[in-house]
Amino acid sequence: MRGVPILSSSVVLAGRYDHERSLWRWGWTDRESGSELAHALEDVRAVGESRGFHQLTRDSWTARRDEAWQMVSIATLLLDGRGAYTIEDGFVHSYYVLLDPMAFESAPPDSVEW
Repeated sequence: MRGVPILSSSVVLAGRYDHERSLWRWGWTDRESGSELAHALEDVRAVGESRGFHQLTRDSWTARRDEAWQMVSIATLLLDGRGAYTIEDGFVHSYYVLLDPMAFESAPPDSVEW
């Protein structure tokens, strides 16, 4: 019997996009994420400051959904991420950057909880 593949990776909350308010908020503003995650995004903010790219330096700003994905793409590039994904919760979408090389492990089918 084959095992179930499991993806393992460290992540950073890049930010959240509120569809109802058309608002992008960088992950460093999220109090629940902790200072370690906010610290990881300092490189993104530093690039924004050095190049005059204000969307990378302001805590939040009015945006479209495609602009939210653009910010996530920039963060993924600057953090040397391996990918990105989003979790939708009502009107708010949380965007994460996958940091570490992805490790696939195999677990027996009955040991995985969904």
